Amino acid sequence: MIPDRYKIAAEALAVFALLIAIGWLYHWHCAQQQDIGEARIQAQWDKQKLTDAETYRLRSEANQTIKDNAITQGAQREAVIKTLAASSAASAAGMRETIAAFSRSNATATVETLVKRADTAGSLLGDCTERYRSVAEKADRHANDAATLSAAWPK
Repeated sequence: MIPDRYKIAAEALAVFALLIAIGWLYHWHCAQQQDIGEARIQAQWDKQKLTDAETYRLRSEANQTIKDNAITQGAQREAVIKTLAASSAASAAGMRETIAAFSRSNATATVETLVKRADTAGSLLGDCTERYRSVAEKADRHANDAATLSAAWPK
């Protein structure tokens, strides 16, 4: 039979080994839980990065579409402006030619004809002045709108 002191030493050694095993298992379990937590945080981080990248892509596409539409509309307005400017230039050339013809024929025209021509010229000058004033007012309003938008646009 084994003496009691060896039996007690063996039991103490078994309890000590059991405590070491339990400590090691607890440490291993905590490490596993930490790894699980890290993986969960990494997955959330990766998902948020993908979401942010998609949001950025969609915003960039929307901004690009807005910019492209603005450029297209600007080109269309520019074409209209060029057409109107060409029409206006042709009209002005016609008016200059008419006025030149009137000037050439003033020497032989009657007083009544000259009065009618002067009245017509005064009326035309009044119409031109009003249109010029109207265009200048619209241009000033446009410049004000552009300055307001420029000041309000995020930098």
